[in-house]
Amino acid sequence: MPKPPKVGARRWVGRLSLPLALGLPLMAAGAGLSAPLGSKEPVAVVFPPTYSRDATLAAVAEAGAALVAPGGLPSVFIVQSDAADFHARLKRAGAWLILSSSAAALCQ
Repeated sequence: MPKPPKVGARRWVGRLSLPLALGLPLMAAGAGLSAPLGSKEPVAVVFPPTYSRDATLAAVAEAGAALVAPGGLPSVFIVQSDAADFHARLKRAGAWLILSSSAAALCQ
C-alpha cells in the first residue's frame, strides 16, 4: 500500500495552487495585449505604482518617448517613439509592462 504524501508536501502544493490559478490566466491575457517589438504604434507603458506622476514622466523622457496621452493612473502613460530599441529603453527606465496600441485605449 503506497504511503500518503507528507503533510508538508500537501501544504506546499496548496500554497502554489492559488497563485498559479490567478497568475497563469493573467500572463496569458498579458501576452495577447503586449506590444510587438519594433512597433512604432503608441503603447501604454506601466511603471511601478510607487512612482509619482513626475517620476513617471522623467522615466518616459529618459527612454526618449513622446508623450501621447496620460493614462488612468499616475504611473501609466500612452507614449510613442520611432527608436528601434524603444521597448528596451522603457524597460531600462523602469517600465513594468508595455501594452499594445489596442490595449492603450483601455488605459485612458
